[in-house]
Amino acid sequence: MSADLVVYTQSVEESPTSSVMVDKKWLSVIDQNNGSYSSGQSTIETTSLATSDRMMNYKEAYLAVPLVLTAGNSTASNALTLTNASAQTKLMGLKNSYTTLIHSMSVDLNGTNIIQQTPFSEFYNAFNLMTSLSWGDVKTQGSTIGFYPDDALSATAFVGDETSAPANQVVNNRDDVIIAGDKAQTGNPGNVGLNKRLQYINYNADSTVLGGAVTAEKPQSTFLTKAAADTLYKSQVYNTSAGSATESPIIQTQVLAIIKLRHLHNFFCHVPLSRGLQFRFILNFNQCTQSLICNGTKLTGEKSEKSQFGGVVPLMVSSCFTDCGGMGIRAGTGGTAIFDLSVGKSCLNSTLNGVGSTIPSALPASVALHVPSYIMSPSLAGAYVSANSSKRITYTDIYQFKIGDVTAGSTENRLITSGIRGIRSVLMMPMSPSASNGGVVAEHESVLSDAGGGPTSLLAQVTNFQVQIGGVNQIESGGRYEWEIFNNYVYGVNAVNGGMSDGLTSGLVGQSDWARKYLYYYVDCNRGTDLERDTPKSVQVQFQNVSAKTQDYYVYVEFENSFALDVGTGSIVGA
Repeated sequence: MSADLVVYTQSVEESPTSSVMVDKKWLSVIDQNNGSYSSGQSTIETTSLATSDRMMNYKEAYLAVPLVLTAGNSTASNALTLTNASAQTKLMGLKNSYTTLIHSMSVDLNGTNIIQQTPFSEFYNAFNLMTSLSWGDVKTQGSTIGFYPDDALSATAFVGDETSAPANQVVNNRDDVIIAGDKAQTGNPGNVGLNKRLQYINYNADSTVLGGAVTAEKPQSTFLTKAAADTLYKSQVYNTSAGSATESPIIQTQVLAIIKLRHLHNFFCHVPLSRGLQFRFILNFNQCTQSLICNGTKLTGEKSEKSQFGGVVPLMVSSCFTDCGGMGIRAGTGGTAIFDLSVGKSCLNSTLNGVGSTIPSALPASVALHVPSYIMSPSLAGAYVSANSSKRITYTDIYQFKIGDVTAGSTENRLITSGIRGIRSVLMMPMSPSASNGGVVAEHESVLSDAGGGPTSLLAQVTNFQVQIGGVNQIESGGRYEWEIFNNYVYGVNAVNGGMSDGLTSGLVGQSDWARKYLYYYVDCNRGTDLERDTPKSVQVQFQNVSAKTQDYYVYVEFENSFALDVGTGSIVGA
């Protein structure tokens, strides 16, 4: 559109004089756990919201999840791994997107299950965010939802034990993005994504902005004290203790993680403004405890102490490389450092919680659901309810299947499911098992790697990729080449206008990122007649693993669901 036409159009347009809504209020409900999350589950019921005469908009709704991140030594000493000289503000953070905190979720509406519990949904949700958000969204929403993409070009591994990682483990945790004298040859020296996400949560009233580079710099408490930050429920480093010869040092960070419901499931992108919606949510959290072993110079091992549901470990620990946030890990004589992520306001790890200096956070004790409520203009409310007494809601759900231990160079031909109706798409993502990641932990369970928050295995490409729906090939001759698979099948997925409008698009994955650390093998299957889509069909995938390592492949089949809803009562009135 020309500028002249825009000027004319804006001049003749009339602004509406009446309001659609006469009132908007945010309401909230806390879960039924009473602040106890040792089971890793949270149950939320919206009965109090459903009995209101106001209309609820769950498209805008979000969860507020209090977290405590705690670091300390495995033994009662401050002279081993973590020492009293440990970096405090950049030591530990979280993987990309707070959606990685939730492994699976089931939702009932008025006693009817509408969202099935699907394991490893965090992989799929990260894919959706990486392919749908724009850099403008990262700027405006990133610090709220814990989102800033990891740099695919800074992931690497080492031949032997190093300051950044044990031998053969993939890492992407160097938070210092400008490293003096580092001559990166084919990538970048540091992960800007981790650096930004640390800045989202590492406010410390006692610290300075420049970290001692300017000796006369004032601490941040000059402007906002810790007590004031506590009253604001601000994410911050809230407790640091140097420990002693008989007590471990402790570093604790509190995070109030905001998770939008529409980022957890497609249903919440389509649910209309309604009354009487009595939901029951069951959330399974990826609470975890991880340990790092150091010999005083280098990291020699990593161990998963607890992974509540075997999903993604959301924690990330900064590199021990010089000038990085974790360099204090190797400042002592050597030992084991423990890192814990707990939902609620207290650390749930018995070893760390037993240290005298470990304290609860200032955050709320419970997970809460926040929902905006509206009162519609009387002149519109009656017509809206009447016209939508049988509102058809069409949304998508996912079916997940794991293809494990596909060795280097081998070809796989696997039946994923024998019959699903309304298939929309098929997504496959490679993830490194423990055998291909130093032999100790799977990459998505490592605090040193970014895998699981959007990134996949490093350079784990496949060729001859094919998806069959009901025995029919979805790719003409199989996806063989890097550029071919990305440009023909991945580019434009979930983007504005499917990536067809230059200058107006979204999505954060380019070909170089995709080929290295964001290997989403995606095929759009939403074609054919209505009769064909309504017929249950099998799903089969074929490919050859051309990477040099054994890989696991997580396959997601997106399929259509629908039901009719009475927006005036919240009742399901038809399948």
